Amino acid sequence: MLEREDLVAIAREAGALLRGFFGRVVAIQKADKTLVSEADRATEELILSRVRALAPELPIMAEESFAKGSRPKQTDSPWLFAIDPLDGTNAFLSGLPIWGISLGLLFHGEPFRGVLYFPMVDELYEADETGAWWQGKALSDQPFVSPGSLAHASMCMPSSLHRLFSVDFVGKNRNFGSTAYHLGLVARGAVVGTLLEGVRLWDLVGGMALCKQTKRIAQSLDGKDFSMEPLLDGSVLSAPLLIADASSMSALLSTISSRSCD
Repeated sequence: MLEREDLVAIAREAGALLRGFFGRVVAIQKADKTLVSEADRATEELILSRVRALAPELPIMAEESFAKGSRPKQTDSPWLFAIDPLDGTNAFLSGLPIWGISLGLLFHGEPFRGVLYFPMVDELYEADETGAWWQGKALSDQPFVSPGSLAHASMCMPSSLHRLFSVDFVGKNRNFGSTAYHLGLVARGAVVGTLLEGVRLWDLVGGMALCKQTKRIAQSLDGKDFSMEPLLDGSVLSAPLLIADASSMSALLSTISSRSCD
């Protein structure tokens, strides 16, 4: 089975490949209107080759292969490996620095191990069943702490914020262009939470493995606990999702509503 160290090595190799493509590729629009490039596809092929060499029977769901109709092989295995070869494609294609690789291993539908790597800022996040790390430093599972109050805190928001949501958060709204990066920030306590919409399994698993180990929780805007199960077939997240530590969740939920519900 894939160990955390295996995922780190694969992510770093994939990151080196992506750096070589940065600023040198053009965008292609997929059938679902999202963007892709030669960089996404070449990086996914590299990751797939490395994973299959280490774990040939492991079922895999990879973003670009899924878009072309490939699905995980049907087995009785409790494992599923999710690959986002380039999380933050729009940022990558725009010449912005926050984009990266998200690798996540599920066991019985729950995040088990994950690695996020952001090559241009050289940030590495890791998680397994024993803990979570950022830049080699163990992450705490203590509640989010901001000096003074939430007025001094930041929360990551989707780029669709202005169209889809009404938000009365007293702190600062941030968007770095990568769902995986937002999840890493939540896990290490740099932001109090992140609001997500329109994501799929491969966007979430690596980062949610980190959040699981740091006791961050995920709920819909009506306060229901999140389950990965509806996403295991590659479906799009059906409702907005907030990830935060439990002590801040209620306060944050009270500040957010979907515009369709206003």
